[in-house]
Amino acid sequence: MAKPTNPRWRQAFDAVEKPLRERAEAIAGTEEFSRALMLLFGAVTTARRSARGASTYLLHLANLPAHADLRRLARQVGTLENKVEHLAAEVDRVARLLERGGGEQEKRRAK
Repeated sequence: MAKPTNPRWRQAFDAVEKPLRERAEAIAGTEEFSRALMLLFGAVTTARRSARGASTYLLHLANLPAHADLRRLARQVGTLENKVEHLAAEVDRVARLLERGGGEQEKRRAK
């Protein structure tokens, strides 16, 4: 049986992809590429910090909460929820103890 051939679009893709991939791999393996990426990441990080700082400043000028304020509030609400759950469990435990103790006292009174 004859081996099926790839469609023309696939042949064109393979003809273009292989040399481009080899060139891209050669470039990506250089020290200059690493330095360029580090500079780019540094610039992006600086831009994000500047934008976050500016937006925080503007929101606070308008007396509105910024992202950091909302994160802090969410953590505080989570902490409060945990404390309420522990207190509710303690109240339940004390109520059960009182019910048991209260029932024993009534039995003693009946005797």
